[in-house]
Amino acid sequence: MPTYTPTYTPTVPYVPTYVPTYAPNVPYIPTYIPTYTPTYTPTYTPTYTPTYSPTAPVAGACCFNVVLGVTCTGPVSAGACATLGGNWAGPGTTCVDSPSPCQGACNTTSGCFESTAAGCANFGGTFSGNGTVCP
Repeated sequence: MPTYTPTYTPTVPYVPTYVPTYAPNVPYIPTYIPTYTPTYTPTYTPTYTPTYSPTAPVAGACCFNVVLGVTCTGPVSAGACATLGGNWAGPGTTCVDSPSPCQGACNTTSGCFESTAAGCANFGGTFSGNGTVCP
């Protein structure tokens, strides 16, 4: 919320002036008339700067599980990938990335191999996450 701090600075010092009024057969009565005009100078300092900058949806690889492994398409947005029934690999990923954004390391008792999460589960392994590699 912006802050607003008013300041009041008179431009001319206050000096009262007495102007006598004369009329025939009337006693002297002084009339008081101020002779300065105060000025009002507000000081405004904005404290909020909007940072909104609209951008297009971020694109990335979209992975699909098929019978013998994984296929990939993209780049597409996360919403488009979900509409197609795929698993979005993340912003800035591509299907030619190495390691593959659609597969990861699967550690089993007999070793490690690259697979999908579902494929790794079928072999009883521990899936390390998409984009990971075996040591």
